[in-house]
Amino acid sequence: MPLATGPAEPAHIARTRAASRKTDALQPLWLVTMPTRTRGGSRGIQTFAIRAASSRAAVDRAVAAAETETAVLHRRSARIDPSAATAVLFE
Repeated sequence: MPLATGPAEPAHIARTRAASRKTDALQPLWLVTMPTRTRGGSRGIQTFAIRAASSRAAVDRAVAAAETETAVLHRRSARIDPSAATAVLFE
């Protein structure tokens, strides 16, 4: 029995997403690292692998990714300091 997937995505949105993925694949890969701190004072880091044209764009995308529920859960709700982010070209 097939799974219900909900309504299909409109074709123009699907084309835009596909084009975006192709463009992203051509951009350099950056490792963006941001320091974290727990309520108890423990320190750590969280690193994101981001494809972007520049280090600034990579940091901006990583900051957005850091705000997702998945990222917050991964770092166990530790606060993240985007102002101290560093980006290193991986490729």
